[in-house]
This record gives sequence, structure tokens and C-alpha cells, in this order.
Amino acid sequence: MILPVHQDTFNLCPSLVYSVARSITDGKSQHGFIEVQNRYEQLEDFCALDPQLGSVALFSVEGEILYPQGAAGQDLSFLQGLYATIESENKPAGVFTEKGQVVSYQRSEYSGWLTVLYNSTTAIVPFGFQFIAVAVLLFLALTLGTLVVLRYLTNRLTAPLVNLNKALSEVSLDNLSLALPDSGDTVEIQNINKSFQMMFSQLRVAIAHSVQSRANEERANYLALQSQLNPHTIYNTIGMIESVSYMHGGEVVAKLCRQFSQMLRYISDYSERQYIVRDELQYLQNYTALIERRYDGKLGVEITVEESLLQKAISAPPLQRIT
Repeated sequence: MILPVHQDTFNLCPSLVYSVARSITDGKSQHGFIEVQNRYEQLEDFCALDPQLGSVALFSVEGEILYPQGAAGQDLSFLQGLYATIESENKPAGVFTEKGQVVSYQRSEYSGWLTVLYNSTTAIVPFGFQFIAVAVLLFLALTLGTLVVLRYLTNRLTAPLVNLNKALSEVSLDNLSLALPDSGDTVEIQNINKSFQMMFSQLRVAIAHSVQSRANEERANYLALQSQLNPHTIYNTIGMIESVSYMHGGEVVAKLCRQFSQMLRYISDYSERQYIVRDELQYLQNYTALIERRYDGKLGVEITVEESLLQKAISAPPLQRIT
């Protein structure tokens, strides 16, 4: 059996002990007993708690207060009330609240002693707040760590795009090249870089072709303008010779210049798609007049055309070939 707290009578200096005792018997008569003692100080050390964590009470099977020893007054009444409430519940363990105290108890299956832990609700709430504060701090720390990791990953993922945007901003007609730093294992950015390089290469070729085409067009316009200016220069020069000839009595030279000028104007006019026989005949007469003058009257040409044919139109001036 388990003996409650008592004075050690076997020691010259008695002290409080609690012990386990067993009788020695042969089944017929009792010859003595054995007692194994433990010092009560050990029980006090075991049951002593930080006041913020609560207090411990220990009851024997009979309801005697084993710990704390010397309880009196309100403390004694409170502990006796706790024991009565626990006994009324008739449970080996449980939790309840009484007189502003949160009470938790457990009965030993071996000794039958009842261990009770109780603490004020006002003391538990700050502890709960501390727990919540610690949990919040842990949550904030985890959130901050997550944000840092996300920032790092975001910067790593967006860095190639930032470099691409910066490189594109430096592209111009004078600088059709795209230089990107090595993007490491970012295959997509490497593919984009290759696509841009190919696009810029094709763009350079297209611009070169466009410039060449523009140059060819400008040259063609220049040649066309030159071809328009040259006949006018000739006409003006011949007109000047004709005027000077008249002024100095060279009527024959003036007439030849006028005939030659009319021939040039006629054969250089490409605006018409159809020609009149009368105009062709006038051209032929001017031509034969120049030939007759060239051979000094040794050549004579007579042209006879029906009057009804003079207004006929022809698609091309065949007589130009003999010029």
C-alpha cells in the first residue's frame, strides 16, 4: 500500500516522507512489513511549477491533500472544493473551470492518487496572446521569406525581358542590330534573340533593296528629264540659228533650220498613239527638202496622195525609220 505524507519515525532527525509499504506474511500470520520511503522534498521539487504555468495539487485516495502541505484558509477551502467537484464527475481525467480557474486533473491507475493542475484564466490568456504573437511573427517571417524568394525568382525571370526591351530601344535605322547578353538556360529568350536577329537581317536586305530601287527610280526620272531637256535645247538652238540667219539675210539657212526643227519635234513627240497621214506627209516633205539641199538639187522627189487619205489615222509613224 501507499502511505501518505508522514513523519519518518526511523530517523533520529524526523522529516516528511511518503512511502510504499508491504506486509510480510506466510498466509497465516503477519511477521512484519517493508517500507520504502521517499523524501517529501523530492515530491515538492517535482510538483513545483513556474507561477505563470499554474499550480499543482496532489490528493490521496482518501482525499487527503498530499501537496501542498500546510494549506489553510481560502487555499484549503479551494482545494477541498476542487476535490469534491472532481469526485462528483466520477471520471479518471478531465478539464473544467471553477472560480476563475482552469482545472485539469488525472487519477493514477497504480496509486489512486489524484494530480490536479490549475491556473487562473487571466494568466492563461496572456500566454495565449504570447502564443498568437509568436505564431504571427512566424507567419510574417515566412511571408517575408516567401516574398524575398519570389522577388529573386521574378527578377531572374524578367531580367532577360528587361535586357531585350533595353536592346530594342537602341535599335534604329542606323543601328539594325540586337545585342543581348547570354541568358543562360532561358531557351525562350534565346529563341526570341535568334528571331530578332533574323528579322533584322531580312530588314537590312529589304532596306538595301528599297534604297537601290529608289536610286534606280531617281536615275530613271533623271534620264527621263534629261531626254525631255535635250530636245528642247536642240529646238531652242535651231530656233536661235534660224533667227540669226534671217537677221543676216540667210533665208535659205533659216528655212532649213525651220524644216529640221519641225522634223525633230515630230519624231520626239511620243504622247500620241495615232498619227494623221497629213502630218506624216508634212514630215516627209521636210525630210526630202533637206535631202535635196544636201545633194544640191541632184535629187528630186515628187509626192502624190489622194485628198481623201490626208485625214486617215495610222497607229505608228512608219516614216520615222528612214531618218
